[in-house]
Amino acid sequence: MNAKLFKNGLVLLNGRFKRTQILVIDGVIESVANTMTIPEGTEIIDCSGKRIIPGLIDIHTHGCAGYDFSTATPEEMHKMMKWYAQRGITSVLPTIGTDTKKNMLTGLKNLHTLYREQHMQKPVESHMVGIHMEGPFFGNEKNGAQAAEHLLPVDIQLFRELFLAGGGFIRIADIDPTLPGAFEFIDRYRKDFVISLAHTTCDYATAQRAAQAGVTQITHLFNGMNSMHHREPGLIGALYDLALMQKLFVMVSMYILPFCV
Repeated sequence: MNAKLFKNGLVLLNGRFKRTQILVIDGVIESVANTMTIPEGTEIIDCSGKRIIPGLIDIHTHGCAGYDFSTATPEEMHKMMKWYAQRGITSVLPTIGTDTKKNMLTGLKNLHTLYREQHMQKPVESHMVGIHMEGPFFGNEKNGAQAAEHLLPVDIQLFRELFLAGGGFIRIADIDPTLPGAFEFIDRYRKDFVISLAHTTCDYATAQRAAQAGVTQITHLFNGMNSMHHREPGLIGALYDLALMQKLFVMVSMYILPFCV
């Protein structure tokens, strides 16, 4: 048995920091309390002056440590996952950006391999909990870092191919709702994964229609979209009104800004 006791630290509990102890046995939290039975041989770790929080979840990240998920090998992806874990990020949705079909398929297949290896070998590193597809169905007006030459019209069958290449682990997919076929895409996949609006010039009415169709998220709020204007509130204004009127919880990827009322 491998037991560790973290003591004298401020532990985040129910939104507030409280000075208490954490007993971890064989990598699993056994108890969080000031008074507990401590097994013989437990390693004592003094956390005085430190704060202890749950592991962070990154739902939109293209890479780290000099590697990109779109081009990294499974071995390099394991290095990336160790890098995340060393910085307190325990769960990751690796993000594949707009690229050639070949590169996207390769990146997705490598992520599927990463998932299988983590499931079988259980290495000490951040866990892949899904895949975030940023593209390739965006317009040219707000493509940002998404390569304009690789942007594509909405193609449900192509996305199905991408989905299967990733082992069915796509959990978030970004799309521009102004493109022809976007609402057919939303209707087809809204029950399979989270659909997020991104890299779009869509107006207020289109954003509200997309939400009614099944979209539940916006990617990197304020970036890759029109600014809010008093005569044209756009996507940002629609997000606010939807949160206010329907009490939607919208997790905005990258910046993790919740709109919850």
